[in-house]
This record gives sequence, C-alpha cells and structure tokens, in this order.
Amino acid sequence: MVGIMIQGTSSDVGKSLICTALCRALVNRGIKVAPFKSQNIPNNSYIIDEVGSDTGTPGTKVNGLGLIPVETRFKNEKCTSQSIGAFIPGDLTSLLRVKGFEIHLGLTKKLDEASSSFLKVGEREAGIFLRSGQIIGTYFQHLFHNDEWRTWWLNRLRLKRGLKKKQKKSFSEVRTRAYDELADWLEQELNVDELLQRMREWNNET
Repeated sequence: MVGIMIQGTSSDVGKSLICTALCRALVNRGIKVAPFKSQNIPNNSYIIDEVGSDTGTPGTKVNGLGLIPVETRFKNEKCTSQSIGAFIPGDLTSLLRVKGFEIHLGLTKKLDEASSSFLKVGEREAGIFLRSGQIIGTYFQHLFHNDEWRTWWLNRLRLKRGLKKKQKKSFSEVRTRAYDELADWLEQELNVDELLQRMREWNNET
C-alpha cells in the first residue's frame, strides 16, 4: 500500500485527529501502518498512565497501534536533559555519537528482549531498532540534526530505491541559509524597521 499524507490549512484543524482515527481504522482491518509526525502517536503496544498525567485517571491503560513491541508507563517526573547517545546495532557502531535532548514523562521497556535497543545513553539502553532500521523508536529529539546519522539513514533509503548515495551536508549551514532566505522574503513584504520603531514607541507609552 502506498503512503498517504493528511494536510490541513493551519494548526488545530484536526489533522492529528483524522490521522489517528485513520490509523486505528486500518489496524482494525489488519493493515500495518507506520504514522510519522513529530508528536506522540502511540506506535507501541500499550501505554499505562500510572499517575493520570495524560488521561486524568491513574492506572489507565491505552492500547497503541502495536507496531513496536514496547510498554510505556507515564510517571510524575518529567525527563528534561541534553543527551549524547552511542548506537547499539552492529551496523551503526562505526557512526559518531549523536547529540540531542529528551523531554518526556514516559519510561519505556521492551516486551521482546530479542529486539535490539537503538542507543546507549549513559548507562542505560534507549529506544528500539527493528527490521534492520526500517522501524526505529526513540525519545531522542534532534536525531536528524546529526549529519552523519542522517546521511547514513537517507542513503540506505536511496539504495533500496535504486538511487545513488549523496554526500553529507551540514544541517546547520542548510538551516542558516533557509532562515536567511525566509528573512529576506519577509522583508520584501514587511517594513521591519518601521515595525521596530512602532515597538519602541509602544514601549515608551507604557
């Protein structure tokens, strides 16, 4: 089955709601799905909200899509930390360590011990790595900001589709260029100097 994209005209118009409902409807029909979005859509086996932080009712169990064989338990204390991870799967150990951060209430453990963990962060194993990297689950934010990892992952997809590998690009340089282009576009439509002057005047009035 080909992939589909749900798009909307702005935030809060129901894209996530429609995607979640569609995924559940497909799973109920025996179809395997792999939703992708930078927010929590439970691909795991189930979530147990021990403290009611998400559902409002302590001890609530919510079934996930079952794509990743893990259990997640929501706790009171939120993890907020900058992290450095080392890859665990054998064909990734030659890559550099990745830098990122974690922000989450959940603690996740594998239900299938035969599954490979994805990263080693400090003394703990984190995430899950399935089907030679076709499925990856992790709390690690900014993973794709790491140039070497991103290039390795994208080149694997390119080779599977008969495309040539591409050389590594600096995400920081590309992002900076994009920000500059966006700012240039804005200045064509908005007198930023005039806006700043108005802001100074408003500030003096208060």
